[in-house]
Amino acid sequence: MKFKNLVKKSAAASVSLCMLGSAMSFNAIIPDVCSVVAHAADAEKTEEKSYSFNEETGELTFKGNIDLLEIIQDSSLDLEKVNSIAAEKGTVFTGTTRPMLYEYKNCEKIDLRNADFSQLTSLNNFFSNCKSLQSVDLSGCDLDTITNMRNMFNKCENLTSVNLTGVKSSNVTTMERMFSGCSKLKSVDLSSLANDKVVNMSGMFEMCSELESIDISSFSFENLEDISMFCSGCTNLRSVDMSGAKKFEVKSLGYTFTKCENLTEIKLGEGIKELSYDFGLNNGEGWINVNAPETLLGSVSSFAVFENKGTNTYMRCDTYADIYKPDTPCFSFNKETGELVLKGQVYRSDLINFGSKDKVKKITAEEGTVFPVSCSDMFRDYKNCETMDLSNVDTSKVNSMDAMFILCGNLTTLDLSGWDTSKVTDMSFMFNDCSKLETLDLSSFDTGSLVNMCYMFSGCYALSSLDLSSFNTSKVNTMNTAFCLCKSLKSLDLSHFDTSNVTNMSSLFKGCSSLESVDLSGWNTEKARFMDYMFAYCNSLKNLDLSSFKTKSDTDIMEIFANCTVLESVDMSGMSLTVNEEEIHLHEDEIIGDTINIFNNCSALKEIKVGSAAVEISDYFALPNASGWVNVKDKTKVISGNGIYAVFKNEGANTYIRLDSDEKTDTLYGDANCDGIVDLSDAVIIMQAQSNPAKFGENGSDPTHMTAQGIINGDVSGNGDGITSKDALTIQKYLLGLLLELPE
Repeated sequence: MKFKNLVKKSAAASVSLCMLGSAMSFNAIIPDVCSVVAHAADAEKTEEKSYSFNEETGELTFKGNIDLLEIIQDSSLDLEKVNSIAAEKGTVFTGTTRPMLYEYKNCEKIDLRNADFSQLTSLNNFFSNCKSLQSVDLSGCDLDTITNMRNMFNKCENLTSVNLTGVKSSNVTTMERMFSGCSKLKSVDLSSLANDKVVNMSGMFEMCSELESIDISSFSFENLEDISMFCSGCTNLRSVDMSGAKKFEVKSLGYTFTKCENLTEIKLGEGIKELSYDFGLNNGEGWINVNAPETLLGSVSSFAVFENKGTNTYMRCDTYADIYKPDTPCFSFNKETGELVLKGQVYRSDLINFGSKDKVKKITAEEGTVFPVSCSDMFRDYKNCETMDLSNVDTSKVNSMDAMFILCGNLTTLDLSGWDTSKVTDMSFMFNDCSKLETLDLSSFDTGSLVNMCYMFSGCYALSSLDLSSFNTSKVNTMNTAFCLCKSLKSLDLSHFDTSNVTNMSSLFKGCSSLESVDLSGWNTEKARFMDYMFAYCNSLKNLDLSSFKTKSDTDIMEIFANCTVLESVDMSGMSLTVNEEEIHLHEDEIIGDTINIFNNCSALKEIKVGSAAVEISDYFALPNASGWVNVKDKTKVISGNGIYAVFKNEGANTYIRLDSDEKTDTLYGDANCDGIVDLSDAVIIMQAQSNPAKFGENGSDPTHMTAQGIINGDVSGNGDGITSKDALTIQKYLLGLLLELPE
């Protein structure tokens, strides 16, 4: 300690003076030495006291040069009693910049307005993990020397107020996770922190679940490289202002707005040319530019995607409608007749939230009725409505019709004639579970923009015919379950469908139990990844020509024909059939895999055509074996084994038929090697099979081994008991003319 050293030096000086025999008396020297020592002690005491603590109020006050580490190590100060921290004028932070303030576990308020930060370059983790901290005041602070604010307030879970007004900060490059985990912070003014040097804003407000708005309009983003997870998990966030963006060449922006379900307004500056999928902005029902609200933006996916030119404000369209719609209602309702009459500009939310929808029996539209950009769910669950005449409606601005009439379970008549659907990209679930609808005229539909038609007609049990000849499906990428459970449909001509971009056809016709024919002759399936259950439970379908189908080894065709109980013939000559046993696994007692149970319960199936892409027919395919399968090129050889399910390899293009009462081949008794004639070689193969079954038996290793058909042909002695040495002897007797015919 400086104080102790000074005392030692003073004492030594007094002794020296005495030894020199100074004229001054010893008694005169002592007071002077004591005085020096006292002053030194006071000086030392003043130097050490860089803080004061009020036991009654719990306030810790910094003063002079502050080294946070030295204060924490001062055993005379009980840190848990500190509930607030302030700084006097002249306070200068020195020493370590490691996180120290978290040690004040019960501190709720920190006011450092008077502090000097000029000797620091980093505030990394400065306030992090201050679990009880509620407010921080840094207003007016000069932070120009600071370049790093990473994790500055990270996990301050009770922080509600941060005052950064008037802060000077022009050199910060990283704000990574600066406020991450501040779950009670509702707002913060960042305007004074803006500079064009910021490189990293990754996770800056991640998991700030109470934050309602973020205004970073004063940032130019000219050097920004990483904004990934910027406000991910801000579940209460309503708006983000990035209108000051002059340049935006960010390298990492993944999940910028992910899990911000309530984010409904965003302002973009001219530097942001596109709001891409990687931003993770919840698409909702689509977005609109407030300067051009007639055009729905976004995408058909869960995340919004749209271009930006200039500086614009975008709003999610459901919110926009709620804000800008007029006070006058867009419909009238007659309680006595149950008729709902639409008029003027229709607002989707009015129809969705209509409290008497269960009393509506009929819906009509006046001339001049205009539907909004998004019609998603608009007539959902009008479950007692029987008739809808919407032929007068102007739909030219509509972009989305997904789930528009879903769950209209009593609807029998629906007039959509004259509709302009040229801008519609999403018709998924549009008529889902309209279970009593028998006819549907969609001849006026222009589907040139359509991307998603999954579940479009699913659950339309009564629909007996459907003319989709006008449909243009060139942009459609998803049509899974589109016709599922259309139990009354008997035929479908979809040969004109352009399916070159479709990736998902799963359960497409599943449960169409009356479907007798479906024409898919023009289909291109090269991009299709999912075809599982595509025709499952089509119990009236006898023949399927899928010769145009081209699939890859990883295309999921699990149970594609499962329970097609009357299916007799299927041409799948372009499809890949192979088993990757590494992909097969057990899930909840069910075997799962891309090619599992393809032919499960196809008990009537007796002909399949396959091509070179079909490497094998495995027992995993569950192809019923019955009396066995043969290649039509050689009907004398049963190639499928004698198990419950057929098993055989395939090379090239082949047609296989199942042996049964109608297709039974003539047995040439004695022809044990199935070469079409009876000669001595037949007796030889029988003897070889008896003496060395591992090599020449039915499952032998030698290429010339006995086959299942050969066993049938060779059983000529005591017919019905399989092959024995007696059969070989009987064949020899026949060849010698001792027997006139076989079997014996």
